[in-house]
Amino acid sequence: MAASSLSCARHGEPGSYRETDGITLDADVPGTQVFLAEKPLGTVPVTLSAKALASLGVPNPRLDTNLVFNSDGFGETVFVCQGGTEFKRFTFLVPARVRADYVPMETPWGLRTKHDGASSYPGKSFQVNCARAIRHDGLSLTLEAPHPVSDGKEPWKLKATLMNHGLRAITGFRPSLMICRSAFCPPWNRRGPSEPTLSKEWASIGPGQSLETELSLDPPTPGATMGCMSSSVSSRMPPRITWPGMGGVTPTQNCSV
Repeated sequence: MAASSLSCARHGEPGSYRETDGITLDADVPGTQVFLAEKPLGTVPVTLSAKALASLGVPNPRLDTNLVFNSDGFGETVFVCQGGTEFKRFTFLVPARVRADYVPMETPWGLRTKHDGASSYPGKSFQVNCARAIRHDGLSLTLEAPHPVSDGKEPWKLKATLMNHGLRAITGFRPSLMICRSAFCPPWNRRGPSEPTLSKEWASIGPGQSLETELSLDPPTPGATMGCMSSSVSSRMPPRITWPGMGGVTPTQNCSV
């Protein structure tokens, strides 16, 4: 599965964030927007005072040290929660002028940008590193739904395509692909992993070569309001992952490993 690296070092020069009784959300790409669900909160750095947090219904980690203020580990959200319940999740979106250079993800509230690392000042501020898209080197994995997918009982039919953008062959062993079915409704982190069988040819891929396979997966648990997926290839390199689109649409998304 995907995991985001996290350091607890200061992510700005002393005094670069004004002292507040709330929290600050930041990103390494200037002009990035911050959202709470569908609500835009401004461009980074976004400082939310205790009063602002209360008006948004978000618990304040500055006032309650039992609260968790962290990344979800999948590079999708930064959240505030207590005891694994009542998650309040913030998402990020880089400016339109550079959006093609970063990994997108679909949400019920529109397009957002994934992150693949972060730095934080515990309980006070959190800066994400937006995930860059693979262009001229490395591997990219595309998941395409030839037909609309939903959260019903019908299996999801998908096509997976792996592309080597680099100038050298990549060889491994026991090729595998993990896909996680999930939902945008709480709890966001409840995922049903699946590892479809891959042919032996997926163990090696030459420069400029692409590999394709058809997949059939069971939909998310009944009752989920929004079906979505993430994926990773067993290359041992941290994948950058995207959600396919909302149920009932035909998305094509890319992730890189």
